[in-house]
Amino acid sequence: MKISVIIPAARSPGRVQSIVDYLHANNAADLDIVVSSPGFEIDGVRNVKDDMTGSSRAIADALKYTDSDSQFIAWLSDICLPMDDNLDVMVACLDSMVAPVIAEFRTSIYSENNAYRVCTITGKQYARWGMVSRHSMELCGGFFDPAFACFFGDVDFSLRCWKAGGHVLTCENALIKMDGQKDNITTSNWARSRESDRTTFINKWAEDYPVMRTEDDSKWNVDRVLTRTQ
Repeated sequence: MKISVIIPAARSPGRVQSIVDYLHANNAADLDIVVSSPGFEIDGVRNVKDDMTGSSRAIADALKYTDSDSQFIAWLSDICLPMDDNLDVMVACLDSMVAPVIAEFRTSIYSENNAYRVCTITGKQYARWGMVSRHSMELCGGFFDPAFACFFGDVDFSLRCWKAGGHVLTCENALIKMDGQKDNITTSNWARSRESDRTTFINKWAEDYPVMRTEDDSKWNVDRVLTRTQ
């Protein structure tokens, strides 16, 4: 069983190498890791040089570099710190579900391991960092849409899964820690891409969800903080 893992990276190559080494050391699956970066040379992966116009587009573009024999595709980033055997756990979670389905890593909120955030659009959960089988991906009409530079690619992919009759869920036993501290890259991406990506997203989905045009984002783009016991 092979898992392709896509990691867009624009921060420290040392940090990315630590993430890659951890994934190889703690998961039994055969891993095919693709790192998309401005030119980092990371050991144990397929390195892809990308202009890094945004993480969502980098994930979309990296798909063609993955091994076509892999049964699953996961996407992370250089702000996601994997814990335990989270990739193996995600596969077990997906294998127990009927396609199409996207599994999201349980993303801890900073130092609170037992608290995690579930993000929803019009009441439907979307996967910020997750895993999908190639079969489910095909049923959803493909992977991330390169029309989105940095934002809403994950949301668009998840909504296509819901529209195809599937669902998105959190795999609670597959944990990643998110370093959510803002830095120059985060701020730059927000300033450069947020509004244009939002316009692209609303133009694509407002016919299905008219609330996107009639209500403020805070009414239909909602995060909930949960604990693992909920």
